[in-house]
Amino acid sequence: MKSALVPLCIILLAAPAVYGQPRRITDLSQAWIPEFRVEANLTASRIDNDEFEGELGNRFSLKEAGVGLRSYVDPFFRFDFVFSGEEQAGENGIEFTFGVEQAMVTWIAAPWGAEVRLGKMQTSVGEYNDDDPDEHPQVTAPDVILNYFGEDDGYIDTGINANIYVPNPWDLSQIFWLGVFNGDNPVAFHGGKERRPVYFTRYESFWELGALTGTELGLSYLAGSNSRTSVVGAESFAVKGETRMLNIHWEFDYRDPKRYLYSGFSLLVEYYLQNRSYNKNSRLTTAASELETPLETETDESTSGFYLLAEYKLGRNWGVGGRLDSSPVLLVDFEDSGTDEESDGDAQRAGAYTIYGNKNQTASSFVVSYYPSRFSTLRFQYTNRHIDDVTVNEFWLQLQVLIGFERPDVF
Repeated sequence: MKSALVPLCIILLAAPAVYGQPRRITDLSQAWIPEFRVEANLTASRIDNDEFEGELGNRFSLKEAGVGLRSYVDPFFRFDFVFSGEEQAGENGIEFTFGVEQAMVTWIAAPWGAEVRLGKMQTSVGEYNDDDPDEHPQVTAPDVILNYFGEDDGYIDTGINANIYVPNPWDLSQIFWLGVFNGDNPVAFHGGKERRPVYFTRYESFWELGALTGTELGLSYLAGSNSRTSVVGAESFAVKGETRMLNIHWEFDYRDPKRYLYSGFSLLVEYYLQNRSYNKNSRLTTAASELETPLETETDESTSGFYLLAEYKLGRNWGVGGRLDSSPVLLVDFEDSGTDEESDGDAQRAGAYTIYGNKNQTASSFVVSYYPSRFSTLRFQYTNRHIDDVTVNEFWLQLQVLIGFERPDVF
């Protein structure tokens, strides 16, 4: 961890700001009166296959409710905090759990015009993990996000993440990112069970094609440990492995010059390529004196998935869109115990290690959105899903309300 932080600190601290000007508070009230945000996400669903209904299927659900606070500490730092609750399946049925979703300090006046975030945050791996997921025009998260990270919110982790604009002769907006995280996600990495960091980098370019038209192309890379110990009955499996993940995203955004706020077209495509390697030591745990010689089993698998999300704003109040998904099916695997258990996207079993096997799922969704105002959304989504020879039809209704500051748009 220390070796990873040294070059990052040198880059940010070794010289004064030579690119761009430090950002300043334009209104003193920003430092004294924090901005607040209150939001709620309510859904109702009908899924015609009980085996694939998941935790929140075939029921009314308060999917998430949260309170956010944002305030400038001084001319150099800004503090963002989001506290939220969500419904989850527990031992006594559906339970509402509360926790800190995000809490980060942003150094907005770092040397060379850089921006540095420190704390618990969206990790910026691809575009879904760089935005507020609720801002995307869809009811459910893309399958590849659920199966690779196990959460609707994507990959949220604690660490340090810095970005800087890169000067270039083509007058393009280019940004380079570099970050180090704990690896607290239990599906993609070790889930906080080890003190081994996850390393992240991202590079993106934005082209302005017209006054209200732009496109963005980005490349992200993650690498970290997925090691953990799994206990099944009397067996204990010490799994040592690595996860490497590549993300490519492309966005296109157009707004009508005469009706900028109410009419336009947006398109987002994200592709993930993941490689997971394991070196598993299997041993008995009945007593320390009875430990057998470890049995080495090496596993290496590569999987990929993508989604395409589009929306056309018809006017002030209406939008239509759709999504295409392709993703490997996530498995929670106990190979030596002779059992494989399929997961519906929530693979946060303590100690379990994840594989993806040969199964693949595809889905196509149709979405209609009604916007009474900028602070409320009514949405319908129909999804036709195929998992091997099984077809699942999903019908979703959603009501989103938001009071307070809005998080940044895609562009």
